[in-house]
Amino acid sequence: MQSSGKGEVISYTICHPPVLASFKDRTPYDVIVVRLEEGPLMISNMLDVEPAVGMTVKVWFVDVDSELTLPQFRPASR
Repeated sequence: MQSSGKGEVISYTICHPPVLASFKDRTPYDVIVVRLEEGPLMISNMLDVEPAVGMTVKVWFVDVDSELTLPQFRPASR
């Protein structure tokens, strides 16, 4: 079964220091909980805008480096 990549933000938080040393140059950053249209929950990050509960989103795959790609989200209206 293929996922639509669409969902809704049901919760989020903004992380401020102190965090793990590997994330210190990325603070503050958001952590979102998305309920996918198919039902499962997914923890990820929001791109480009501050998240809001109830926001409809779609997945974007972001290459972190040559070996790692992460699913992150943008507003569905973009």
